[in-house]
Amino acid sequence: MILAFAFTCLAVYLAVTAIETAIKIKDTNEKIQLAQTQYKQIEAANKNTKNLLENADENDIIERIARERLGYVFPDEKVYYDVN
Repeated sequence: MILAFAFTCLAVYLAVTAIETAIKIKDTNEKIQLAQTQYKQIEAANKNTKNLLENADENDIIERIARERLGYVFPDEKVYYDVN
C-alpha cells in the first residue's frame, strides 16, 4: 500500500515536471522565433543601407537623410500623409 502511494506520488511529480518543461520549451521557441524575425528585419535594413551607400553619391545620401530623419521636403513639393 505504501509502495503504491509512493509510486503514485512519483508519477504525479514526473507528469507535472514534464508539463512545466514543455511549457518552458514552448516559451523559449517563441522567443527564438521573435529573435529570428528581428534579426531578419535588421539584416534587411543593413543590406538596404549598404546598397544605398555603395550606389549613391553624397547628394543623394544627404537628401535621403534630410527626408527620412528630419522630414524635409522641397519648397514646391506636396506631401500627403495617410492617416488610416
